[in-house]
Parts: sequence; structure tokens; C-alpha cells
Amino acid sequence: MKCTAQLLLLVTCGAALASSLVPEEQTPLPTTFFIVRHAEKDAQENLNAAGIARAKGLRDFLVKQPIHAAYSTDYARTIDTAAPTAKALNLVIQKYDARKADAKWSAEVIKKHAGQNVLIVGHSNTVLSTVKSLGAKMNYNLAYEEYHNMFIVRVQSGSAQAVRVNFGEVPSAKKPASPATKQSKTKVPVKP
Repeated sequence: MKCTAQLLLLVTCGAALASSLVPEEQTPLPTTFFIVRHAEKDAQENLNAAGIARAKGLRDFLVKQPIHAAYSTDYARTIDTAAPTAKALNLVIQKYDARKADAKWSAEVIKKHAGQNVLIVGHSNTVLSTVKSLGAKMNYNLAYEEYHNMFIVRVQSGSAQAVRVNFGEVPSAKKPASPATKQSKTKVPVKP
């Protein structure tokens, strides 16, 4: 009986010690997406001088984050917008079809880049749908001539928040009196 009690005490203490060594479940790190429209273009659909300057400014901002992955549609103007950032961080630009950037695609990208910072370069008619596909809502009308918007979407534990910020040169008619940001929290299904 004495041996059984000692064995029970040993097993109980061992189990308590083992359970204390198992780390508590931690909240997953957020995955943050920096979504921009390609920079200014010329009549031939390539970046013009202002666009090249904006792409370099984007790089200067994003290298401080840092970015772990860069996505671009398969157009010279989007690739050239992402290129300075990708080059500075030694990243390969991954091509995506913005027309297929739906909730399924976004869930895969969120899973693939969990806890990382990701650049996505699209177009005036795809940027907001990409924000939405990541599970965030954004109440903003993106005008065709606007190149200065960056949408930052943070996804964590199935919830997405979006903020719009200005980057680079902002046309004087578009400069807000105070910082313009809009936020939204929405549950987004994220499969582990």
C-alpha cells in the first residue's frame, strides 16, 4: 500500500510538472497586408517619373515593417510598383489574378503568410475588393486618378481590421484637413 501511495504521488507530481512545461495556447500573431494600387503610369501603361518616385517611397516605408512576401498582378505597372520593395528585401514577386482574389484565395494567402507582413499591388478597380476578400470592410470610393492610398488590413484570430492611409505625394485637392483613416472589424473565417 505504501508503495502504491508513493507511485501515485510520483505520477501525480510528474503529470503536474509535465503540464506546466506545455506552453499555454498563445494568440496567433496578426497577418498584415499592405494593399496599394500601382503607382502613376504614362500613356503606354508604364510607370512615369511620379510613379517611379512613388514606388521608391513605398519601398522606403515598407522595408521598415519588414515585408515577407510581395504579390502583384501580371502587368508591368504593378510589378514595377512592387519591384523596389521586393528588391530591397530580396523577395520574389508572386503573381496573382486580381479577378480571382476572392475569399478562398485570401484564406489561402492568410494561412500561407500567418504572422507575416504582405504587400499586394493591384488596380483601382481591384484594391477594395481585395480588402473585402480578406474579411475587412472599407467605406471608401477610390477614384481612378488616385494613387496615394494604402489600405492596411490586419487579420488576427478570424477578425480583420482595415485602415486607409495616404502614402507618397498626395494631390493638394485630396489632402484631408486631418488624417483620414477608417476602420472596420469583421469576423473572417480563417482555417488553421
